[in-house]
Amino acid sequence: MVKPKGNSGNQSNYVTVEDTALCRVWCNVTSDGITGVYQNLDEFWERVREGFEADDERRRRIGDSVTPRGAQGLQVRFGIVSRAVGKFIECVRRAEQTAASGTSPADITLNAGTLYQQSSKGKSFEFNGAYQILSKYPKYTAGMEDSRPGDKL
Repeated sequence: MVKPKGNSGNQSNYVTVEDTALCRVWCNVTSDGITGVYQNLDEFWERVREGFEADDERRRRIGDSVTPRGAQGLQVRFGIVSRAVGKFIECVRRAEQTAASGTSPADITLNAGTLYQQSSKGKSFEFNGAYQILSKYPKYTAGMEDSRPGDKL
């Protein structure tokens, strides 16, 4: 079996606390204007890995069961989380566009969850913590106002 680069072999699954920490750190590293444009992809993900390993909130919530994560593993995981969050943001946008006047934000989110599940072969959206972080980040909000109700998810 080939081990992924930067990975120490078989690792445990990511937990919600790790996903939110990864998103927090990704936002911090991405918004660092000083080094942001002067780093290659490997340097970027190494900075994310360092920030992830140093994240106090993650360590406090997980305790001694912290699993070391490699830069490549974090990059792959972020890709999974990012795609799911982007798709859910589009579902929220659709739910907002089709909501009747006076529909509560909770009902819009519930409807967005249904849309997500319908477009994901029955799989529920599982990255709410990541959504709370990334939905405020410009990459995930830019261009969303141009979506139309008939656009494909």
